[in-house]
Amino acid sequence: MLVPSVGIKSAIEFSCVVESAIEISSQINNPLKIDAETEEIETITRSKFYSFFQVVSAWALGEQRLNTLAEALPEPLPEWPSEIKSTWLEFGSMSTKDLAGDELNYYSVPKLITQEFICMNNKMLEIAKERTLAVSPIATLQELGDKLSITRERVRQIENKTLLELETRFKNTRNLPVIRRAEFLRNQLGSAVQWNNPNVKDSLNLVVEDFDKEYSNRQLVKLLLMWLAGPYKVRDNWLLIDSELLSKSIDSIFQCQDERGFISHDTVQEILNGLGINEENHNPWLKHLKIFLQVEDGYIVFRGTLLDKAYSLLKYFNRPMTVEEMLEYLGSRSVTGLRDRLNSDPRFWRINVQNQYVLSGMIGYEEYTNIVDKLIQEIQLGGGRASNSYLVETLAQKYGVKRNSVTSYLTTPIFIKDNYGYVRIRDSQEIINCTPDLNNVAGCYLSNDGLWCYRLTIDKNVKRGSGCNIPNSFAQQLGGKLNENIEVPTEFGEITVNWPLTSLSGAYLSTLRKISDEIGADFGDYLFIKATKPLVTFSCLKQKRLDYESSNLVKLALLVGGINCRTEDDALVEIASSLEVSQTSKEATLAEARRKLKSRGEFRLFQFIQHH
Repeated sequence: MLVPSVGIKSAIEFSCVVESAIEISSQINNPLKIDAETEEIETITRSKFYSFFQVVSAWALGEQRLNTLAEALPEPLPEWPSEIKSTWLEFGSMSTKDLAGDELNYYSVPKLITQEFICMNNKMLEIAKERTLAVSPIATLQELGDKLSITRERVRQIENKTLLELETRFKNTRNLPVIRRAEFLRNQLGSAVQWNNPNVKDSLNLVVEDFDKEYSNRQLVKLLLMWLAGPYKVRDNWLLIDSELLSKSIDSIFQCQDERGFISHDTVQEILNGLGINEENHNPWLKHLKIFLQVEDGYIVFRGTLLDKAYSLLKYFNRPMTVEEMLEYLGSRSVTGLRDRLNSDPRFWRINVQNQYVLSGMIGYEEYTNIVDKLIQEIQLGGGRASNSYLVETLAQKYGVKRNSVTSYLTTPIFIKDNYGYVRIRDSQEIINCTPDLNNVAGCYLSNDGLWCYRLTIDKNVKRGSGCNIPNSFAQQLGGKLNENIEVPTEFGEITVNWPLTSLSGAYLSTLRKISDEIGADFGDYLFIKATKPLVTFSCLKQKRLDYESSNLVKLALLVGGINCRTEDDALVEIASSLEVSQTSKEATLAEARRKLKSRGEFRLFQFIQHH
């Protein structure tokens, strides 16, 4: 404890003063020892005692809001004599309010701040509250100009003057108690804390609790203390003391990773502590950084594309992993989609039929060759072509592959069969032309504005985030191309259209889980994907809406995309438009619609009008 005005610098020195006082007291009680020198010592001691307790009480009450000296003074040391301990405790029971006196004016934070605010006019205080000291939101010059009935330029001038006034008045030795209150707030909040964290509100209320409840500028005081403590500003819902704190955190942690991309928990904690982030905010802050994944004993660098993150996982764990294992860390995504992307990236090896992956070149493992690879190998050994029957029999006998599986894979786009039963590998320049006539593709319908849409049933695969197949020709409408992965922009973010050469099922979309959740689609509902430009749009047909409808014609119209249809007359128009049939008489239109649905294999929809 340092009290320069008294000359006492520590509790030990204070104990010496107390001991002297006891000695003087014993002399005073002995009339034989009273003399002028003793009276002078007593006077000096009493004066020092009074000054010391007055300053300590003013500090304890004005800055620390303590009611007794015992709360401000340190505990007596064990080696102190009992009489000194007793006297110490007796002094500790004294009231700081009774002892502080006029010294309180130099330590009372409310008084110091109030007297400085009094010297600033109302416009300056308003601009300070709404703009100069504000953390979020910050008022614009125009907004303040309109509010104060002055020009934007005048607001800017007053703001400059206000900032100078605040620095002059509060950043000086006269207001050290205010600065120490701000330092206390900084220790409570740290250099980064979520803006909606209850600790922010509690800490701000704590630093103004000694202000009168009726004090009109309590909010301005909070902003002033945050400015002196930082200054703090809100960025991305975080109250930060430094606008560069995010990049500093990332760079500091990133530099400490080992060859596996791993950083220990203790290292991360030390770095964040060094940046002034309180420990209770470490985990939320790391999540906010979005490039570190918590593992059992620390963190790994986890940033970039989906495949970059898969690379980080395999690099850290240093063992084979299935796609399903990776998805536990990567989030809910399409198993099929990730597997295909891993297979096409040279950084990864698939090592077995269980679809486990390692990083390419990992010692002790070899890349697994699948049925397509084996077929390609046999065709190349045959000089670029081989008979269909030879390939089926060879793979069945050589590798134990089922004949039906070989036959199925020979139908994939990567292979071309000629009229003589010979198979060759498709050249990279040879393009597959899918039928452009979507009117003959089940589930695809033409909307009133001339755009194609595809009806998809919401099932458990969609809800859990798996990918879903779509007709190849509709994939083309979305911009998909054979043997390419493309990102398609939609109203809910990007979706991936993948169309592998080796896929038995053709084109498919990445997970639609987020979109189905956003649009409110449940199991059994229908999602319509509409090939609009530049953003693909979606609409939902609820199963409850179908169950509620009594007209089969309206039900059919709903299922072919007319989700706003209410009457049979409207239904007939929607059916004719969606299936591209001529609208003449009702009977002729429905007859043509029946024929179209039957030829497309949409027998469920066909049943809605088979008796009309």
